Amino acid sequence: MAFDPKSLDLGALFHDPSMFDSRRAWRRTGFEVLDPAKNSECMVAAHPSAPGCLFKKYTPAVSPKEQRKNYRARIEGAEALARLIATKGLKHVVAPKKHLHELPRSFQTDDRPALVLVVERLDVVGRSASEARFHDVAEPVLRELLVVLTHHKGLDSNSKNVQFTRAGQIAFVDLENWARTDRHRVRLKSIGEYLSSDRRKLARKILRELK
Repeated sequence: MAFDPKSLDLGALFHDPSMFDSRRAWRRTGFEVLDPAKNSECMVAAHPSAPGCLFKKYTPAVSPKEQRKNYRARIEGAEALARLIATKGLKHVVAPKKHLHELPRSFQTDDRPALVLVVERLDVVGRSASEARFHDVAEPVLRELLVVLTHHKGLDSNSKNVQFTRAGQIAFVDLENWARTDRHRVRLKSIGEYLSSDRRKLARKILRELK
């Protein structure tokens, strides 16, 4: 299914300014609000009238300015990854498309429009299944993953943010840290614990080649 949020009647979904007060409040409006792996201010939800989409929104504890900054970082990260995939001809990595939707004026809490992030819902297998697949991951898949992590060292490489799709590609779920400059090398600490010993050796070999 093509990701086309502009074809959806999003105005009908977002009509109550209090719906983002909490996960419980959002759930009361008919959304399926996903339970996070750990408590965070970023809420994620789906709606039956918008198949193929996820919606991300922060609670009021996060200022509108910070929300806008984070949304922009997520979109820029997705665009940067998509460019890298196209430039390098990567076949085993996928980046979700993202779109900013402007909410009605009643949602505003400052002098700028309130926003919600619409994200393409990739068919990922989940954290535990992804960790199992990493154990004996195929060399071409591992190589492309390390190409991405070498170019964008700010990306987190754990099973929460890097998951397999059912088609066998690697999906980067959260991309807001893609531009971090305080990481000078690829760390295998996260994905390394999922890899078998021979895959860890292979990963180190690939990283030496990529340098």
